[in-house]
Amino acid sequence: MRIFQIQIAIFATLAVLAFSGCKHGRDGNTASQGVIEYEVTAVDPSNPMADLAPNKMLVKFKEKKSVAEMSAGMGLLTMTFVSDYNNKTVTQLVKLLNKKYASTASAEDIQKEKGNSTIVVKKTSGTKMIAGYKCKKAQVSFTNHSHPDFDVYYTDEIELENPNWGNEYSDIDGVLMEYQLKRYNIELRFTARKVEKKHVEDSDFDRPADYKTISQKELEDLFVGMQ
Repeated sequence: MRIFQIQIAIFATLAVLAFSGCKHGRDGNTASQGVIEYEVTAVDPSNPMADLAPNKMLVKFKEKKSVAEMSAGMGLLTMTFVSDYNNKTVTQLVKLLNKKYASTASAEDIQKEKGNSTIVVKKTSGTKMIAGYKCKKAQVSFTNHSHPDFDVYYTDEIELENPNWGNEYSDIDGVLMEYQLKRYNIELRFTARKVEKKHVEDSDFDRPADYKTISQKELEDLFVGMQ
């Protein structure tokens, strides 16, 4: 069980991609619904937790909703994050072996969490092609100088409005295509590898009926207990 204890701690707060509502349609390479596949790698491969981190994340998006999915241990551990921009909520689903839990964070809960952020985002004129999309470059620094600066890339060619309303990159009005996130003493890099423009079922954003509802505090206590 130790491997799952570490993995669930890593997964607990990796849902930085809280996508939201659609923009007006545009010509070209834009996508209004589909699936984004991200490669996930440890920034420091020598980190003892590097081998336990997920190596892929899938994000489905449609209109004003998105769902991010990660799994490990041949599906024995799964984490799902459903973002609903209409209701300004993020629902976290955790499945560990035969235990299933669901917890929903409100906009107020999310704002409290973001209140301690020390990130400063500076947009630049740089660009890079990622997964077939032209991405803009931004530089990320920390007000407390606790971490070296790094670059992130985002695109406005995916039709989502205010896509980062529920995460620490809320100053970026574009879908993150390459970025970093540090949690529980491990820093991971997410890089979009493929974007599929395809129909996404409304049911993909539904909460399964067999998940037990718990509070955010109970969910946090679960993660702490698993470490």
